[in-house]
Amino acid sequence: MDGCEFDGTNTYIVRWKVPLQGEAKTNFAATVGSAMQEPVEPGLVTVGLNSDPNKMEVRTFAPDGTPSARSFHLVCFRDQ
Repeated sequence: MDGCEFDGTNTYIVRWKVPLQGEAKTNFAATVGSAMQEPVEPGLVTVGLNSDPNKMEVRTFAPDGTPSARSFHLVCFRDQ
């Protein structure tokens, strides 16, 4: 990972040092959660590619689908 931008509502743009698109295929998994001792509200998370091949978009939501900031865990797998 090379950085992350948060829009203040529910969208996180995650930058990577290598392209996520192209010859190697990239797969993602995400879950709402925290690595710290803090309360974690229930929620939903989506992950998708961005028009920039080095970026991906993570969006988080409350259980009813309302856009809402949530902490999350993200893992990426690359097939060569």
